[in-house]
Amino acid sequence: MLLWQFMFWICVLMVMHTYLIYPWILSMVKASLSTEAPLDYFPSIDILIAAYNEEEVIEEKIRSILSGDYPLDKIRVLVGSDGSTDRTEEILTSLSAEYSCIVLHRFKRGGKSKVVNSLMEKSKSELVIFTDANVLFSQNLIQEILRPFLAPSVALVGADIRGCKVSNEGIEFQENEYLQRETRMKWAEGEKWGTMMGAFGGCYAMRSSSFEPIPIEFLVDDFYLSMKVLEQGHSSILAKEAICYEDISSKMSEEFRRKVRMSRGNFQNLRKFSHFLLHHRKGLSFSFISHKVLRWISPMALITALLSSLMLSGNSNFYLVLFWLQFVIMFSPLMLMTLNAIGIRSRLVTFVAYFISMNVALFLGMLKSFRKVEKAIWEPTLRNQ
Repeated sequence: MLLWQFMFWICVLMVMHTYLIYPWILSMVKASLSTEAPLDYFPSIDILIAAYNEEEVIEEKIRSILSGDYPLDKIRVLVGSDGSTDRTEEILTSLSAEYSCIVLHRFKRGGKSKVVNSLMEKSKSELVIFTDANVLFSQNLIQEILRPFLAPSVALVGADIRGCKVSNEGIEFQENEYLQRETRMKWAEGEKWGTMMGAFGGCYAMRSSSFEPIPIEFLVDDFYLSMKVLEQGHSSILAKEAICYEDISSKMSEEFRRKVRMSRGNFQNLRKFSHFLLHHRKGLSFSFISHKVLRWISPMALITALLSSLMLSGNSNFYLVLFWLQFVIMFSPLMLMTLNAIGIRSRLVTFVAYFISMNVALFLGMLKSFRKVEKAIWEPTLRNQ
């Protein structure tokens, strides 16, 4: 009886810590890392884009980069086409005739990590920006994301990615809320300890000297590079004024597919950086465990809490109520499908269903992580129409 109670409450505490307690702690810790810098800092920059079948977004992406405030003679855009079969390469060829700073490199289909590694071999700049084809730059993004590099300790800077437009369609609102929450946490980690737990992969900058080739089988390359920077003893932060915009998918099925892939990659990184679980650097182990590891294993904690309450329900009405409450919550995605089918929308049910669906994706990704990955082949997320 006591063992089941212990298991139940420790699992509840684990989930509460990663989703509620840790964010609250971050908001209470005093910032110690200053990232202030002059406004007239214009180093040369290489912008790297790994693209596969991005004909719908690639031209708008390139023009968002080149229409900004940053001097064009300081920018070089290196685009690696990973065996694109649509009009992506044709569009880039046309743009390169218009702008000499655009350089297209064609590769056989080999995966994003392989493309990024190849582009880095061709880069000549001390600072590089990695960005996705569907992420649009704001006017001053380049300048804002580069300013923190005047601090010698900073080796990686993440951007603040926001939804292009957020509606109540599908899970757009929930996904945007998740992004904003993650932004606050990443910024706080960077400000307080210089240990931002992974840049948003859609846009981040780093020192070329800190780059280490990404294993071609790794599915979450941005987290790998972020952890490598911390492993080297440098700081990783988020620049709140470096704002860019991404089209957030309203389809839960698309986000589910993407998060399964990310979860599989997360466990690759967990094995690679398991030594961070007990590290002497201030804040590193705490942020890694609290922000990432506990979240990655939350599905197991939720399952264990459900089974523990079931074992306790025979002798306690309290745990019987908790069991049925968890049981109903587990089936919230089906409830959401039913409500949508009859034209009823509930933001609360959508939030709960989103939480459960993403934990199912984490669980499936964990199971898939036990199978070897040969190449980090990816498919673009289906865009909203």
